[in-house]
Amino acid sequence: MRRSVLKLTAMMMAFMMTAGMVTGCGVSGAEKASDAGAAGSSAAGSETAETAAAEAGKDKYVIGFSQTGTETEWVTAMSAEIIDSFKESQQFELLFSESQAIQENQIKAVRSYIQQGVDLIVLRPTVTTGWDSVLMEASEAGIPVILAGRRVEMATGDVEDYSLCYVGPDNVRAGEYLVEAMEQCCETLEAPVNIVVLEGTVGASAATERNTGILNAIGKQDKLVVYGSQSAEWTRTKGKEVM
Repeated sequence: MRRSVLKLTAMMMAFMMTAGMVTGCGVSGAEKASDAGAAGSSAAGSETAETAAAEAGKDKYVIGFSQTGTETEWVTAMSAEIIDSFKESQQFELLFSESQAIQENQIKAVRSYIQQGVDLIVLRPTVTTGWDSVLMEASEAGIPVILAGRRVEMATGDVEDYSLCYVGPDNVRAGEYLVEAMEQCCETLEAPVNIVVLEGTVGASAATERNTGILNAIGKQDKLVVYGSQSAEWTRTKGKEVM
């Protein structure tokens, strides 16, 4: 059973690589994630996802993917590439849903996947908290869950006990890198240089972690000063309104 789960994770990661989700990203989740990460590297190299599926012993796997929404061009393009990656597959069926950035819609979608008995669920969570019940339900049904792009925190229990792994970027480092890039852009300007931070969705781990990275890096220099910060919900339209 464990080998089959890891194989399935490897296959999903191979598809996510095809869709550009894993490039420059990391996998975490204790021993489970370590094994899954090794399997994913294998799938991207000497094994194709289709070959891995055959070796895992099933004719067809059903994957349920719960996307946040269509809030940015990047997310829309990522969703399109994920869907395209599965179109030609004979051994994988993709059930795809987007939630319009509403957590309740995602929870309903995940519960629907559980009821349909999918083989694997990929969740790109809108916000960090509020997933305890549905993750526990997936665990009780024996369906592994991969967290993609954003992390989850549970009020009860350890999230690593209810998800197979996290696949996504180091958002804290991304925030630090942003400040480093701004420092280079502002080399010819006199201090202080006031900046405004347009944050992502309130409660999303990616927004929180990137802001942590920004503040970490800001505190290590004395030229850039955060004049203000406010959520722009990842969208250009909202960003213009805030500015």
